[in-house]
Amino acid sequence: MIDICVNWFKPAFKNDQEQILSRAKEAGVTHLFSTGSTLENSIQSAELAKELPEVFSATAGIHPHYASTWDQSCKNSLEKLIQLPQVRAVGECGLDFNRNFSTPEEQLHAFQEQIDLAIKYQKPLFMHQRDAHEAFIECLKSKRNQLTKGVVHCFTGTENELNDYLELDLHIGLTGWICDERRGFHMHEFITQIPLNRLMIETDAPYLVPRTMKPRPSRNEPAFLPHIVHQLSEIYQLPFAEIAKQTEKTSKSFYDLA
Repeated sequence: MIDICVNWFKPAFKNDQEQILSRAKEAGVTHLFSTGSTLENSIQSAELAKELPEVFSATAGIHPHYASTWDQSCKNSLEKLIQLPQVRAVGECGLDFNRNFSTPEEQLHAFQEQIDLAIKYQKPLFMHQRDAHEAFIECLKSKRNQLTKGVVHCFTGTENELNDYLELDLHIGLTGWICDERRGFHMHEFITQIPLNRLMIETDAPYLVPRTMKPRPSRNEPAFLPHIVHQLSEIYQLPFAEIAKQTEKTSKSFYDLA
C-alpha cells in the first residue's frame, strides 16, 4: 500500500518518527508521500525524499491556506524544487473557500501559477478543494489538456463534484473520511463510480483518524491506512488484497514510481 499524503513535518510527528515508520512497514505500507503545503515543508519534504528514497517521495506546493505567501521569490524557490526527481508532483495546491485563511483572490492566483508550473515541467498536480468547486473546475478546464495528470486529494464532496472530476480525467484520493459515519457515509453510495485505475488512498496523517478504529487514537499515522482499505473493500465488494493491489498499482503509475 502507498500512502499518497502524509503531513510529515507537523509537530505531532516530531518525537517518534522511527517508530511511526516501523509501524507503517509492519502494516504493509511500502511508500509514503511527504506533502508540501508551504515553501518550508516543501523544502523539507524534498530533502527527506532524497535522504530516504526507498521510503519517501515528495510533493512541493503552496496550500491555499498559505496562498498569501505567494510572491516571485516563493515561485522561484518552488520552481527549483519541482525540477528535482524526488519531487513527484506540484502541490498541495488548490482552493479553500471554507476558511479563507488567504483571500479567494490570493488563492486563485497561487493556484493558477502552480497549474502553469505543473504544465511547464509536466508533473502531476496534487490538489485540495473545499467549498470552491465551481472556481476550482474553471481553473482546470481550460488547461486540462496541457496537464499530464491531476489528483483531487481527500475527496469529501458530492456525486456531481465527483463526476466533474472524472470527466476531466482526474484521479481521486480517499482518506479516513469514508470511515466517518457522521459526515462521510453518504459517499458510499457513489464512490464505486471511481475506477480502480483512478483511485488512490491516503491517511492525510496526522489528521482524519478513521472513526472505525476502536479505541480511536488521538493521532492518525500511516500504519492506519489498512482501515481505509477495509472500508473500501466493503464499499466495492472486493477483497482487501484486491483494493490494496490496485490502488498501489494506480499510485505507482500516477507518480512514475518503479
